[in-house]
Amino acid sequence: MSAKPAIAIAASRLPGLDGLRGIASLMVFAYHLRWHARASDTAPVSLPVAGFDLAPLLTRFDIGVAVFFVLSGLLLSLPFWNAILANAAPPDPRRYLWRRVCRILPAYYAVLIVVYLLREGTYLFHGLLDFALHATFLHNFADYTYFSSLGVLWTIGIEFQFYLILPLIMAALGWLWKIGGAWLALTALFIGTWALDLGAAALIRSIEPHVPDRFLAADGSILENGTIFAYLRLFAFGIAAALAVLRWKPGRFASDLICLAALAGLGVLAASGTEAGWAKTGGFAWPANVIVIGLLAAAVPHSRMFRQVLDSRPLIAAGTISYGIYLWHELVLRAVFGGTLRNNLDGWPLFLSGGALALLVTIVIAALSWFSIERRALRSPYPFQA
Repeated sequence: MSAKPAIAIAASRLPGLDGLRGIASLMVFAYHLRWHARASDTAPVSLPVAGFDLAPLLTRFDIGVAVFFVLSGLLLSLPFWNAILANAAPPDPRRYLWRRVCRILPAYYAVLIVVYLLREGTYLFHGLLDFALHATFLHNFADYTYFSSLGVLWTIGIEFQFYLILPLIMAALGWLWKIGGAWLALTALFIGTWALDLGAAALIRSIEPHVPDRFLAADGSILENGTIFAYLRLFAFGIAAALAVLRWKPGRFASDLICLAALAGLGVLAASGTEAGWAKTGGFAWPANVIVIGLLAAAVPHSRMFRQVLDSRPLIAAGTISYGIYLWHELVLRAVFGGTLRNNLDGWPLFLSGGALALLVTIVIAALSWFSIERRALRSPYPFQA
């Protein structure tokens, strides 16, 4: 007899997770806003409130990227887990990849075209090479192209590479499930993804003398933590959270307590961590951060209180256009703070006025992206019918 999911899984969304994704996108916006809201490129940001400076706290808001990675692992692995639990055939990989291509490529290429039309050196050899690596989602394998055009795009390369290998991961987990059940599958998932990270880093270090100088950092090193292998261990907790969503049966009160504890844990990690600490191992970083994020994502759909908050219309709207917010917000911040605004304001007035304007423009562009590009692409019929 096949295992019955603990809750009904909608074809398009899980309760509360759209809102959680919307919050993550706004966290990343606030993180980059803190960088742009400086009186000058060298001046530090100070945002005092009752004697406490909020600016350093905003440097930890990049943990929103970890939330995106965990949610991707959760949502994309759900159909595969459903097939494993029902002992059924896995989703058609061609349809799966078509859906992923429709979701990520059109809006991404729209941003990419705008970026490279505005960027100097695009039509030189290395500019064209830079564009080609971004267009093929390989830009995060080299320091030269990692942050070369628009900083946030490095994660899109990671996401797309994860899309490609997820069916292989889930096929392996399905095989292990049949042999030894959930414990064997999840243990192999966590240990295997961490081992891949360590192995890939060692391999990249070993080939460093043979890498062209154009792709090296200023100190002569190449990027070790920029590949998909460095982040699979984060996606792994999302994959495990998807299984928890299907099999876990906590009561609503227990789910509320778990969500509250996970949020408190995130608060501690944000207050005690460091910038980009979520991507590191040990201390207030991996695996502590993705454990609390995974617990939060797995418990929210079962929760009553937190699900109601996260399913509010503003947060669902933010979650719906979160991809556009993520893609466009840094370009908008550059435009808003690249003029005379920084010459006339400082501190909170600069942060609030520039931030409000940038957020409004970003939301408008993201909404246009959703309605005119993303939603239309997602409605595209599958072209490879048998």
